[in-house]
Amino acid sequence: MTASPPRPQEHRPADGALAERVTAALRRRTGPEPFTDATELAALGVDSLLLLRVIADLALDPTQEIDPQGLAEVITVADLRAFVARWHAAS
Repeated sequence: MTASPPRPQEHRPADGALAERVTAALRRRTGPEPFTDATELAALGVDSLLLLRVIADLALDPTQEIDPQGLAEVITVADLRAFVARWHAAS
């Protein structure tokens, strides 16, 4: 029996409760406009300052540091959920 080749790292979605918190934080800041995981944050009117406000809403601890390089790679709602999941896991 041959071993199968290693699978590429999969993009793991945030757990359900965390995903809901991210959705709620976005809705508080952007309004009720519908969005999906693929929606770009810019399409919701989220600029860098508003993104920081959303992130601050989701902080487990107000002194929790934010990885600016990782945050710069957040483009879509799914990216935001994944960033927050990693951020919480690191704290």
